[in-house]
Amino acid sequence: MLEFELLNQIFAFAGSSLGAACLSPDYADMADVTLICESRTFPCHKVILSTRSDVFKAMFSHNETKEGQTNRVEIEDTDAATLEQLIKFMYTDKVDEASLAELASSLLRAADKYNIPKLKFLCEEAICKNLDVANAAEALILAHLHEASHLKDVVVDFVTSNFVKVSETAEWTNITNSHPKVLAEILTTVMSKVRQMTMSCNSNTS
Repeated sequence: MLEFELLNQIFAFAGSSLGAACLSPDYADMADVTLICESRTFPCHKVILSTRSDVFKAMFSHNETKEGQTNRVEIEDTDAATLEQLIKFMYTDKVDEASLAELASSLLRAADKYNIPKLKFLCEEAICKNLDVANAAEALILAHLHEASHLKDVVVDFVTSNFVKVSETAEWTNITNSHPKVLAEILTTVMSKVRQMTMSCNSNTS
């Protein structure tokens, strides 16, 4: 435990320069684990992945696991471009703005799975900045499934303010058919907002 706390402190101090150095080809032969996604391979260092993610730490702490025995990790629930950005963030504590805008949803899923809160929050922020009628329902489902509280608050407010337009999108049908809890929460919020508006109107006319 103390070892990883010390490594976290070192990483916080040295930060991106240390991680970027480890990502360079000069250190590829020192990698002790390979992440595999689609047709691409990513040589990595267990100590850095474990320091940044307690999920990876648990994975590499048990020699009886497949990953512990083979030093190869098959990543099947995301794409290679997203994994590349996830790895870069774990090494450098930074994410490319263009990649973040393009991959925010898939990166949020990966950040949630591997428990990387800072990256998850950055993804939430990126989705919030690009929120519109067309993607609001999808963002709401994403926030619900991955307990992204900041994103959920923003999207719920957006949907309640644009309910008619959002409810006409194809993704809204997905909510009504597959996510009754999300639908119930939205409808409750909409009704609450309507009551508040009604009470405000009544007070202004009295």
